[in-house]
Formats: sequence, C-alpha cells, structure tokens
Amino acid sequence: MTASSTRLVRLLVLGALGTLTFLSACGSSSPTNGVASKSAVQIYSDAKSATEAASSVHISGRITSGSDKIGLNFVDSSRRSGGTISDNGTTFQIILSGHNVYLRGSKATMSKVSGSAAAGQLLGGKWLQTTTGNKDFGGLAGLFNLPKLINSIQPKGKLQKGPVSNVDDQSVVALIDSTRKGTLYVATSGRPYMIELVGGPGEPGMITFDQYGSAQPPAIPSGAVNLDQLGGSLGV
Repeated sequence: MTASSTRLVRLLVLGALGTLTFLSACGSSSPTNGVASKSAVQIYSDAKSATEAASSVHISGRITSGSDKIGLNFVDSSRRSGGTISDNGTTFQIILSGHNVYLRGSKATMSKVSGSAAAGQLLGGKWLQTTTGNKDFGGLAGLFNLPKLINSIQPKGKLQKGPVSNVDDQSVVALIDSTRKGTLYVATSGRPYMIELVGGPGEPGMITFDQYGSAQPPAIPSGAVNLDQLGGSLGV
C-alpha cells in the first residue's frame, strides 16, 4: 500500500478514536441504576466495564479531525465484527473474523489508496482478504475489538460530572472532559452503558452506540481475493 492507505488506517485507529476521548451507547428504560449519585470517576469506571462486557453493539457517527471527515457505521461483536468506515469520500467495507480481515472498496477508493488506476480497476468492488498481521489494514483489528476499543479511549483531563438529562428518551448523566471539552452521556437506568459522545470544539462530531447484545455483524464474504498474494505484483 502507498502512504495514503497507511494514513487512512492511522487516522481511523489512532487519530479519530484517540482524540475523541469517549464513545457512546444505548441503554434501557428500566428503573434507575444509581450511577448518577456516584463520582465522575466511578461513573466512568462503571460505564467502561458495562460497555466492554457487551456481546455486541452497533457504533455509528461522524467525526471531524482537522481537515478529515470520518464516518463510522459498524458492529463490534465478540464473534465477528464489521461495517463501513469512510474518510473524506474514501469508503471501505471491512469485516474482522478471528485473524482474518476482509475489505472492499469501490474502483475509485482502491485507485486512491493504492496509487494505481490499474489496481483500482482490478480490485474495485471485490472482497479482499488479508490478516491482522497486514501492515496497512491489520491495525483495524483494534477498532473491531470492543474491549480494546474502549481501553484505547481514556479521558485526557479531569472528569467533571454534569446534570442528568435525556438523550433519545433515555435518562443519562453527563461526564465532561476538562481538557478536550468532549461530553459522554451514560445511562442512568438499566446497565450504565455509554450512550452518546459529543466532541469538543477542537474535534466536533458525535458517535452513538446502540443495539447492545442484539447487533448483528455482517456475514463473511465468499470468494475473497487474497490481498497478500497480490501485493507484490500490484503495488498494493
């Protein structure tokens, strides 16, 4: 792969997620779980534990980091994960199953990330298969592993507890990062899942998590082309 594809992976795994400080999730309408009465640090700890323990969750949203506009729409699952990730119009469908990574992009996307119109023509629209050891796309495994994803996102400054409010009819308590000014909303009923992240002034955007325990990952594609075997001859 060229430097452009490496940059895409770096932005998605390190830049976009690392700068946003928090993630989000949906909760239930069951009686209060008592989390709103706890300290900001304890609320975050409870939310982190609950979210990491989920068997599956749907993650979606848009992030702006500098000049990069990044879109996320995928399912993290304990058995298989995948969905769509975009960066300034470059869009990939990606599926992670064990150590195997499957990805597909349009002809325009494959031409851009490979730096080769010929590669784009040949590979565009086709499912490609590689592994988590691939230097360009293997790093995405961390994005599609929920405990690793949550562990990689930590508050950058002191946490401040905000008021209880509602997000999509879900009662939530706010946690505000004093450095980044991002706000995480945590469910105050049912399990204390992360509900919604609103980025601060420097990193505008919003990410939501929903369908906890019921989100279904995409199926493994058949007939995928082995990307690692093609790499030497196509320059990708």
